[in-house]
Amino acid sequence: MGNTSIKIAVIVPQGFLSYPEAYGGGVVRAYKVYTHQIIRNLFNVEFYFYDTSLVKYPSSIINNLKVLSRQKDILAIVAPWEIHFNIFPAVIFGLFWRIPVILIFNAVPLLGEVGTNAKSWTNALRAIPVKCIHGKWLCTLKAPLRNLWILTLLRAIKFLNQRTFAIAITPGVAQTLADIGLHVENIYPGNGTDPVNTTKSSVKLWESCYVASPLHVDKGIIDVLAIWRLVTQQHPNAKLLLIGRISDYPKEQITALIERYGLKNNTQLLASEKGIPRAFILKILTACRTFLYPTRKDVWPLVIGEALSAGAPVVTYKLPDIEHAYGWCPAVRLVNTGDIVSASKELLNLLNDKTAPQIARHCAQKMTWRRVALLEAKAILTLVAKYYNIFGTETRH
Repeated sequence: MGNTSIKIAVIVPQGFLSYPEAYGGGVVRAYKVYTHQIIRNLFNVEFYFYDTSLVKYPSSIINNLKVLSRQKDILAIVAPWEIHFNIFPAVIFGLFWRIPVILIFNAVPLLGEVGTNAKSWTNALRAIPVKCIHGKWLCTLKAPLRNLWILTLLRAIKFLNQRTFAIAITPGVAQTLADIGLHVENIYPGNGTDPVNTTKSSVKLWESCYVASPLHVDKGIIDVLAIWRLVTQQHPNAKLLLIGRISDYPKEQITALIERYGLKNNTQLLASEKGIPRAFILKILTACRTFLYPTRKDVWPLVIGEALSAGAPVVTYKLPDIEHAYGWCPAVRLVNTGDIVSASKELLNLLNDKTAPQIARHCAQKMTWRRVALLEAKAILTLVAKYYNIFGTETRH
């Protein structure tokens, strides 16, 4: 189809096209969707980049406003990442040029954020990252100000009513967004999975693997060690590989935890502040017999699908959105949150199940980025049509 008259502006951080992994799973997902040929065929996509540094962020927004002022045929603004840095320019651009704003939510801001432990909006406003408690006063002040900004943005989106729309990747996220008054399209595109090159003769160096960005208690860094200690009681020589990005917990603290659990000879840690390149992780997964991911705060983790594609069956906690995303796959064993005994038993069962790797790969083949791109395109087209049916094309300058 080539270029079409359906031109959309997609707001993304600098580095989006070169190294999306630097920003986490939400930006990796956006990269896979908005560079997919399906999207390119249906839309004329124009990327607008902003600088994530606080000093350069305002000027990058202003520069994008100037560029947008010369684009008279853009029909919608899309923010494919729910982080406040991404939502703010999308809302501003939409207000200036009176075009629909479509926000993609991988999770609910603040409530779904790693490290806040927030269970309500009041609690979220007061939430201060643990690393700030003993840190400088500026860090302590910055956290509530940032949270206030996020809540203000969400209230602004609600106030704008039918001029802003939300697409949630799961029904659980959609329900929470609807509860706070956002218009949510009932299409849940979810996440896809990249095929991982693997062969039956792949050498298995580790009995299990755990990958998280960041390595945090909410992502299960403590749970995974507690579970692995139980596994090694039955399988003394079993090896676990921990991979991830260092954040609130320094590498030395994680190493101390490993030693405290008596797992120094059973665990290998591979971590850095910038994270580990995704291509390397995909290759590593093929050398792992299983994947252990006891996350306490996740929606649709890309890494579970990647593990399945590599032929590594998964043990994870039965969070509502994870159950929606992967509960249909027999190679994903779900246990109640915090039930380390059941998790260890399921992992031992998978280690003895010779059919599990094949089942895992079969499940992954059903989760294609093509399907995700089609569903997201459908949702965007639906919302653009709703907007112009309400306001008409004369709303544009």
